[in-house]
Amino acid sequence: MSDFIFDLSYVLLFIFIFAFIILGKFLKQVPANTIYIIDRNTHYLKTVHKGVFLFNPSTDKITTQISATPMTMRYYDTFETEDGAFFNVLFDVTYCAKNIEDTLYNLEKIRKSIDDILKSCMYFAMLTLNSKIISLAAVENAFKRNLEGQAMQVGIDIKSFHINNLVYTTNRQAFKPHKNYSDSKDPIQYT
Repeated sequence: MSDFIFDLSYVLLFIFIFAFIILGKFLKQVPANTIYIIDRNTHYLKTVHKGVFLFNPSTDKITTQISATPMTMRYYDTFETEDGAFFNVLFDVTYCAKNIEDTLYNLEKIRKSIDDILKSCMYFAMLTLNSKIISLAAVENAFKRNLEGQAMQVGIDIKSFHINNLVYTTNRQAFKPHKNYSDSKDPIQYT
């Protein structure tokens, strides 16, 4: 009988550890002064302001993090120039929200994520450049012009940015920004 209880305690311990590991994968913590916007299967699911929440990593994605603390995000995508050439661009942007609630309201109003705004800035910067005279400095200057206006509209404070890599590619699958729907209730569509 004591061997059965001893064996049962190991089984219960194994079940407890397994449940703890599984539960740990489905729980996420939102840091202080931060808001997460969660999409499930590419559609808006919820906005989480603080604390612990359930997160299914197979279907859910944190599409936007709005924080008063500066955070650095890395982006890599293909963009088209004015003369139809395609370039892979790797860039970093460090930003924070001036006011978290105002930034959230502004993002909801224009129906875009911070990632889409930053990539859209690069998209429009690259469209102003010619592939024959393109350089990292030219991309940085064009990106800066677009970034300052777009970031100010939604209340994002850009601390720094850096273009890490710019490489010509034959890939024709370039980034296209979302349409700006402002106060429209229409679904977001690609242009």
